[in-house]
Amino acid sequence: MATRNNGEKWIIGWIWGTLLLLALWRTLLALGGVSVHWLRLDEFVPWFAVGLLLFEYCGIARGTQTLGSQRAIRLLTVMACAGVLLTAAGVLLDQFSLAPHISTIAAFGGYVLLALCSAGVALGAGRQVYRGLRADAVTGTPRAGITIIELWRFAGAQWGLLMAVAVLVVISLKSRDQRFGDLTIRDLFFFLPAAAVLPNAMMAAGISVGDDLIKASEGPRAVPRVRAWLAAFILANVAPSLILLSILPRLNVPWLIFPGALLEFLAIALYLLGFPQVFWRQFGAKLLLASWGCIVFGLGAAAVHQLLRMNQQPMTPNISAAWRYVWSIGACTLWLLSIGTLAWETFINSKGRGMILAVFAAAVAGIGTTAAGLLIARDLGDARGPVTVTMLIGGLLGSFAILAAGLLLLRFRAQLRITSRER
Repeated sequence: MATRNNGEKWIIGWIWGTLLLLALWRTLLALGGVSVHWLRLDEFVPWFAVGLLLFEYCGIARGTQTLGSQRAIRLLTVMACAGVLLTAAGVLLDQFSLAPHISTIAAFGGYVLLALCSAGVALGAGRQVYRGLRADAVTGTPRAGITIIELWRFAGAQWGLLMAVAVLVVISLKSRDQRFGDLTIRDLFFFLPAAAVLPNAMMAAGISVGDDLIKASEGPRAVPRVRAWLAAFILANVAPSLILLSILPRLNVPWLIFPGALLEFLAIALYLLGFPQVFWRQFGAKLLLASWGCIVFGLGAAAVHQLLRMNQQPMTPNISAAWRYVWSIGACTLWLLSIGTLAWETFINSKGRGMILAVFAAAVAGIGTTAAGLLIARDLGDARGPVTVTMLIGGLLGSFAILAAGLLLLRFRAQLRITSRER
């Protein structure tokens, strides 16, 4: 546990820092009264997906416990920090119409670092699978094989690498106006991280963290339903393939999003069913359902959006931006809060639910207020008074929840170091 969290503290800190940066960015735009393109929020979705992949990469490092693995985590985290700052700088400069050439260079540099981070995680996951399958060099006997967690890490890492390469190729070949004017490119930029990478990373990390927490808890060891997880793994990797095929106009199969969304619903249900009953007795586990509820809501909204588009009645862009925000950033925020709550209950204090509920309520209110601000906007450049006020409130609530959860996780880290020394 100690080795794992020595690496994960960097990743958790980076993810929360990114969320805080995004909340402050929304607040700054709302106060600045500029013409805001709210769909630019999608540019942060790949970074949240990569952040959860890095979170899982710490599990690989924990298995090897080598100095090289720990250094790789720090290097990838530094690159991720630099990359998200470059992405944020590019968005801010573009929104305020400042230094267009620097804005383009910053955006491209951010996506290059995104590709490098994804490649590093994919390489680490591939090496782990290879070590689990190859025969022992000394005895020649085969090893024990790979676990469902390792298999899920590998699949999520490959989706992440595909996402990074696709985004880097598009941004290299298409100008800014072409990217934001092409509906297929905008959908690709969102659905690759949100439908393929994010669910797989959340599922793999949830199983890994849940297993650690169950081991640390008192009482008999609970046995998960591995067959349900295996079925969820298969469906969670087939579903995004169908969803991505549905957005490609040359194939002309937009209806594929409906079976894709249905398979993703089943994958989420089977994944949650795989956890043992004792896991759901914890308060944090119940909060975890809210993060998956955001993804289920987003999948349903995406299916409705595609149905309206097929009938030549597409949703307005601001409504599309609202459900995309709930699906991606909302799900990631609530998932991290739930994991922090589980850690708090297991290692620090089973009480204090009032404080946790207050933080959770602030996060939900921030997500809901931001989504409401997008819904009442006339278009993606709307910065009227009501829109400005709702986005400002959402940004402030989100910032409070993120800072409070960060303090909770820091408290958990300090207690975990004490527990590790005692053991």
